[in-house]
Amino acid sequence: MDRRILLFKTKCDEDLNSQRVEEIENKFIKCIQTYSLGPHRQLSLARNEIHTCFVPGEWTRVKSTADVKNKIRENKTYEIKDSTELSESINTMLDCISTPGRSLLNILWVCDQLPKTPCPGLYGALDRAVSWHSAQVTVITLGDIDDYPYWLNTLKAQVIPVSELCWKHGLEDLISPTLVWRGNLSIFNDTNYTSDLIEGFELHFNRDAQDLVLQKIKLSKSDYVKEEEQEPSLLFYGRSLELVCTVNPLEVPPNLITDQRYVIKSTYSENDEISKYILDEGSSAYIARLRVSEELDKKRMEKSSENWRKCLIEGKLDSPEDEAYLGND
Repeated sequence: MDRRILLFKTKCDEDLNSQRVEEIENKFIKCIQTYSLGPHRQLSLARNEIHTCFVPGEWTRVKSTADVKNKIRENKTYEIKDSTELSESINTMLDCISTPGRSLLNILWVCDQLPKTPCPGLYGALDRAVSWHSAQVTVITLGDIDDYPYWLNTLKAQVIPVSELCWKHGLEDLISPTLVWRGNLSIFNDTNYTSDLIEGFELHFNRDAQDLVLQKIKLSKSDYVKEEEQEPSLLFYGRSLELVCTVNPLEVPPNLITDQRYVIKSTYSENDEISKYILDEGSSAYIARLRVSEELDKKRMEKSSENWRKCLIEGKLDSPEDEAYLGND
């Protein structure tokens, strides 16, 4: 799946502190450098490709850190009191990735302080990104967080003050370079042949620390030339990872086990206890199934601004388990 990062800045009162913004940009550049390493070999779920959009700009494929340098500092800072132009720009960029099952979207919002009440246009654009495009919203505030606004809870947004980001976290912790899929965990109930759905899970490729060091050494060599990678076939991915049944890992035939390793993580803190109960089963393992298709259903609905407004008016937003957009898998 394609990795997409959309960034924008807002202010309530005074201009943003330029030094703080520069610190965020340096963290972002470091994050992009880690992205460029990617997995040490081609994985079935991962594409070593990333696109960024600095609102009000366009989507741009990142080929080097030069493509993102100074972008956060130089791009426009929007007045939070009038977010009409900002919300329109975000919706326009979401229209560019309206094909379902193709993109992993992260939204990075830099602001001086958190608005206590939502701006209707901005909230609508972010709600669309989260609900329809499975986006993860990360808010970096330059001021202290006295009170966490209730409306950000509905977006499942991550919020962190820049002071904590600078000494405790890197952006890699918030916009993970190892992410390859985001969606729901579906647990099959063989008693009544139904599935129970839990939202907010991710798959990450298992990056070995030694491999990462070797990659960095290789990239640092002056005579290093990156090998041309074969373009993977165009695939579309489902929204639910289904846990079909438990098995004893020692009884799985070796020919069915590959050297590709993924880690499943919960993005919602309220899922922590559920995750421990389901996934920490000692010596057990799961057979899991993720729908993948080489084509989309011809009758699918594009996730465009027009269709979003239409579905809101008619109350017909698709449910989290809906995978009708996939063709024959």
